[in-house]
Amino acid sequence: DDDAQAELVAQLAQLAKSPAIQGLIVETLREAKPVEARLLALRAMSEAGFTVVPSNWFDELAQVLATNDPLLLSQAVSVARQLPPLKGGHPALKQSLFDVGRRGTAPLPVRLEALVVLGALPQVEPALFSMLLTRLHPDESLDVRSSAGAFQLEHTVIVDKSIRRTASASSPASIRLIRIPVALVKLA
Repeated sequence: DDDAQAELVAQLAQLAKSPAIQGLIVETLREAKPVEARLLALRAMSEAGFTVVPSNWFDELAQVLATNDPLLLSQAVSVARQLPPLKGGHPALKQSLFDVGRRGTAPLPVRLEALVVLGALPQVEPALFSMLLTRLHPDESLDVRSSAGAFQLEHTVIVDKSIRRTASASSPASIRLIRIPVALVKLA
């Protein structure tokens, strides 16, 4: 029942300041077999309203991002976007988000959102650059084009010389799209 699930999420979120509840949420993410239980735990994380998130939540979120379940993956990326960042960053979470963005089997909107959450890309391999560049095409939806164009590629290590040529040969419209501020990007 949706009402009962919403009530459970609200209660968990409200009680999340308790270390026991924080541990329960992490344990549910780690060990729960039904995906629905893990989805509820993720929702509770996003609704907890922390200004400083427990670091073990980021640890577990990084692990959840390795899933192949599209619903769980989508919710985990959404939670990563909603949680305030850990002071000093969280290398495992950043790597997991980057891995989701590069994962060809993940749904495109989830891949793009993971890369948006990541912010500046540490490096761009040919396949990732090609995916981002092709998503700038006018036939793509505005949300997809905005997400694909949200990356400041001039601050990114481009790992293939042929990509540099492609990037410099991009149309002025593509370059303008690449400079769209992340704050203006809205995903469906």
